[in-house]
Amino acid sequence: MPHERIDFERFDDESFWVHRNGASRVACVNNSKESIIPLPGFPGGPSFLCKPEGGLAKSFHSVNHGAGRVLNKSQARDKFSQVEIIKALKKKGVKLYKLGSEDICEQAPLAFKDINKVIAALGDHNLIRPILAVKPLAVIKG
Repeated sequence: MPHERIDFERFDDESFWVHRNGASRVACVNNSKESIIPLPGFPGGPSFLCKPEGGLAKSFHSVNHGAGRVLNKSQARDKFSQVEIIKALKKKGVKLYKLGSEDICEQAPLAFKDINKVIAALGDHNLIRPILAVKPLAVIKG
């Protein structure tokens, strides 16, 4: 799913242009709560599988597609070193697969919001309900 997109969609017998920036459309199966919404955390942190809740319709069936950043990529590159990131991932037992010579500093775990707080906020707004937290085994940066 792209990080930013605009779609023409129909809600309650009206049509709208819906702009999602950093969010994804939740596709509910037959408008039911049978759908599973994956919400990725950050490199080395937990991700969640969630169920849609009643407030989702008010957000045009939109939820963020991850934890979100507290530092932009250039700030993260200035603040963290590759050695620190590799060490932090290794300490958590997470394997890093780095393809090519790209800098991984922009993906520093501390450059992202606390996914647990993000999940709590989404729950407070009746958008989702977490059903399972999953621990990462590996991070792939390519």
